[in-house]
Amino acid sequence: MSTALSVLLLLAIPAVAQRPPIQHVFIIILENKSFTETFGPASPAPYLSQQLTAQGALLSNYYGIGHNSLPNYVALVSGQAPNAITQSDCQIYQDFVPGSPVQVDVNGQVAGQGCVFPSEIQTIANQLTAHGLTWRGYMEDMATPCLHPALNTQDQTQTAKPGDQYAARHNPFVYFHSIVDGPSCAANDVPLTQLPVDRDNTELRVYHSQPLPRWARFALRRR
Repeated sequence: MSTALSVLLLLAIPAVAQRPPIQHVFIIILENKSFTETFGPASPAPYLSQQLTAQGALLSNYYGIGHNSLPNYVALVSGQAPNAITQSDCQIYQDFVPGSPVQVDVNGQVAGQGCVFPSEIQTIANQLTAHGLTWRGYMEDMATPCLHPALNTQDQTQTAKPGDQYAARHNPFVYFHSIVDGPSCAANDVPLTQLPVDRDNTELRVYHSQPLPRWARFALRRR
């Protein structure tokens, strides 16, 4: 009796539609506006504050971990906490001290000061590559792929120029030797103008050029 009832109940439960696997993840970084200004009822961006939030989940208790911009972006891609120099947006594009080899603690943190983290420090880009998944960073106003100051020199991108508002501090991938010391930086840390090319290659299935990556981070110009 109980067995028959169980079978009937199972038959009565409608089948749950199988959700398709996630194919692409896009992270778009906007800054310098408060949560209320961006997502509040008087937001000047209704598509962002109303339409997109209605289609997904809005995390209303999500905070940055540092100030200015750079320490938050470094943490976003690597989990590394701020240090005094990243907190100042790395006015000098300097190596992290101590350099390799470094001791990483049980929480994956490395103790020291500086901007360009040693090769032992991995990022989400390194993890994706290790699992055979593609990634890209699309940087608005970046003239050439993987653009960053020379090591241990003044960062000239700290100040916007007419026709060039690219800021290295908004591009966290160039702060890791595990990325900039290899070919993946020039291949995957690219100007935003590469996006429509990748999109078209994906739609047309033209794989002699890289299609849209599985994971992408966008940095838009300062406003």
